[in-house]
Amino acid sequence: ESNIGGISDFRSIRFMRMFLTGFSTDVTVRFGALDLVRGDWRRYVKTLNSAYPDPVLSNTNLDILAVDIQENSLRTPVKYVSPPGVVREQVNNNNTVVRLNEKALSLRISGDGLEAGDSRGVFKNVSVDMRQYKRLQMFLHSEALPQPALPQLQDKEMIGFIRFGNDFTQNFYQVEIPLKITNPNAQSAEEIWPEENQMDLKLALLTQLKILAMGTTINADADGIRFANEESLDPSAANKPNKLRLGIKGNPNFGLVRTLMVGIKNNTKNIPVAGAVGSKIKGEVWFNELRMAEIDTKGGMAAVMSLDANMADFATFSGTGKMSTIGFGSLEQTTNERSREDLKLYDVVTNLSLGKLLPKKWGINLPFNYGVGEQIITPKYDPFNLDIELKQVIDVTQNQSDKDNVLDRAIDYTKRRSINFIGVRKDRVGEKKPHLYDPENLTLSYSYNEMKHHDFEILNLIDQQVKTSVDYSFAFQPKPLEPFKNIKILKKSNYLKMLSDFNFNYMPSSINFSSNFLRQFNRQQFRQVDVEGIGLDPLYRRNYTFNYTYGFNYNLTKSLKLNFTASSANIIRNYLDANNVPDQTNTIWTDYWNFGEPNQHNQQLVVNYELPINKIPFLNFVKSTYTYTGNSAWQRASQAMSAFESAGVVYNLGNTIQNSGIHKINGTFNMDGFYKYIGLVKPGSKAPKQQTPKVAPKPGEKIQNTAVPAQNQGNIFVNGLIGLVTSVKNIQIDYTENKGTVLPGYLPGIGFLGTAKPSLGFSFGLQDDVRFEAAKRGWLTNYPNFN
Repeated sequence: ESNIGGISDFRSIRFMRMFLTGFSTDVTVRFGALDLVRGDWRRYVKTLNSAYPDPVLSNTNLDILAVDIQENSLRTPVKYVSPPGVVREQVNNNNTVVRLNEKALSLRISGDGLEAGDSRGVFKNVSVDMRQYKRLQMFLHSEALPQPALPQLQDKEMIGFIRFGNDFTQNFYQVEIPLKITNPNAQSAEEIWPEENQMDLKLALLTQLKILAMGTTINADADGIRFANEESLDPSAANKPNKLRLGIKGNPNFGLVRTLMVGIKNNTKNIPVAGAVGSKIKGEVWFNELRMAEIDTKGGMAAVMSLDANMADFATFSGTGKMSTIGFGSLEQTTNERSREDLKLYDVVTNLSLGKLLPKKWGINLPFNYGVGEQIITPKYDPFNLDIELKQVIDVTQNQSDKDNVLDRAIDYTKRRSINFIGVRKDRVGEKKPHLYDPENLTLSYSYNEMKHHDFEILNLIDQQVKTSVDYSFAFQPKPLEPFKNIKILKKSNYLKMLSDFNFNYMPSSINFSSNFLRQFNRQQFRQVDVEGIGLDPLYRRNYTFNYTYGFNYNLTKSLKLNFTASSANIIRNYLDANNVPDQTNTIWTDYWNFGEPNQHNQQLVVNYELPINKIPFLNFVKSTYTYTGNSAWQRASQAMSAFESAGVVYNLGNTIQNSGIHKINGTFNMDGFYKYIGLVKPGSKAPKQQTPKVAPKPGEKIQNTAVPAQNQGNIFVNGLIGLVTSVKNIQIDYTENKGTVLPGYLPGIGFLGTAKPSLGFSFGLQDDVRFEAAKRGWLTNYPNFN
């Protein structure tokens, strides 16, 4: 009745205490058992009829009970028995057969009774797909209360109903059945669960009702529910003893039932019995074995085809095709998991070596690739009405253009097409000497990909991508110049050997350049919402870029090596007019060779120098390298913030430049060489001199003593001390220094090959302070919060 403290629900109860109070005399209480029974059904506390007040404020009592075969088989006035045809399940427990209990949900109306036309119900949330079944069935039992204060309950005065759909208020189906009252002391299952109270619904009738409601041929009641009698939808049901009344509101679908309600309704307004019209009622109804029956087992078929062919090394062809129909599924799939759509698809890919058609001496490599594929998915059910078959919607649609529109809306269609020339080049023929200007240094590529798609949500989608690339690379074959190599006096001295090894290259090792135009275009338009006069404009997405990289490798000497790389990214906005408004007539091919505007530029110089320390004789155990990495970057300013207003002044915030310089020295000491140089070795550890093998003696020749003299092993203590001192074999020393600068508000742009501003040293990572020189030349923004 009330809560004390902060508790708000029953989800965390650790203790329970019960009190019995108000006795005037001594009472002995014997405690039998206390059971907490979980119930999946919840009381629906909102009104089900707008003409009646909130159920919470009324004096009608609704009790949610459970009746079962074990505890209610001797119940009065009507005992509980299992419905006809229902057999209690049996389980084996320790070699004993145990019959499980069989239960039913019971709803009892008491208190002041239920007003005429009013309803009460209980609900639970579910997730059920009923489309694969043909019938919905349930057993119901109704009885009058033993001693009601109202007139005796008569047949059909009380209605049992079930409501299911997306929700309880706007999108649902409702099925009603007038109930026959069971006489007290009934004994047989057929009397307690009479045929008149057995709900047996053909789910196809709900589809018919929905189609009629879509055409607004059925009037709605005050609550917006459109009702129809079962026999008006199915003339064969005219002689049924358990005729139903079907209702629909909104756009529910029993393909995904999320809510389920069962309840009781007062039907005395529609029963012209003397003295009972419009009266209140009290009674009890049992609901049992709510189930779906007659599963649709109709199967489908599928086929797969593949073809591969080739014409020597000139052409290859591969094609695949697949189709499957509604109802197809693998052996391990259940009926509900089988396909509910027709699928047709094919893919064709062909590769041609078009260079084979040209003279071989030309050395032309011209690969061509073409691919095309389509996929058509036709669903069994209309995507907008997931419980109505698509062919039914088409059949009830009047004119042909609307039929075509319904079919086009439902089909999921995708088509892909690609055209590619990847790696077009001229191969070298013969042994002709390579030159810097040879066309063999070039490699060209082109690719075009297109996808078209439409489905229930998307009216039209087109996605295009075209990419063109040009790559150039050339490797020189430089021979290093060694001017002092043949001077004999330098070779005789170990200390002058470093001069004799002096060399340099006057040409780089390789140069390279790569560029690509990439254009991506996407146009997508969603279908119109189902409201007259409201449409959606198409959405556009464009990504047009021109990217290129270049660099070289230069081994200035055998010890001094340079590597330079640079990359630039340009953005192309040729689809914007002078007012920055997109021109939607602009296509992916418009002004194709436009280079655009620089957006980002990065460059890196790596210098690696092996220091000639090991050329000095007494330092030949030392190996040292020095590496310098210089980075610089230029980033274009945000287009939205290119003009910034502050305190009535418009500022250009400029671009951002940054650089970094990394110095790294590595030294490695080979301590074994050092120990040998200073003579710190164990006695006897020197390698013995190689002796010339002696010739076998001649017959009669006198043989001299050939015993090998014993080597001097030295003192054990001295050897141990030397071994301890010389245990360090290698020493490595690394030193790294990293410095960088970030300078926002930089106004100048960037050239095609970069820039030497604000200084050449800054471009290669040096950390000179360039702010004052840049400010003096007007290269920095005058926005006060930047500099």
